[in-house]
Amino acid sequence: MALEMVEAIRKAEEDAAQAEKSAAAERERIVGDAKKEGQAAAAEKIAQSRREASALITRVQQENKQKEKDICSAAEAEIRVLREQAAKKEPEAIRLILSEFY
Repeated sequence: MALEMVEAIRKAEEDAAQAEKSAAAERERIVGDAKKEGQAAAAEKIAQSRREASALITRVQQENKQKEKDICSAAEAEIRVLREQAAKKEPEAIRLILSEFY
């Protein structure tokens, strides 16, 4: 009976040691999986942020090009108006210059 009791205790200790090893291995596997998932999630978030930043840069560049075109068009229109005004005043300017000589 005592021998059976000692054998049962030894078997229980072996089972406990094996359960502890299995739990440690499972813990390491879970931690490793969590790290991999975390790294993958971080990499995806970085890639998504880069895509969004690239799209934003493209949109801003397009807006800037359109603003530049609008400014150029407005400047060209103003230049046309100024040339028209100058052309209207040209005969009077010539007359004034000639009147200074004669």
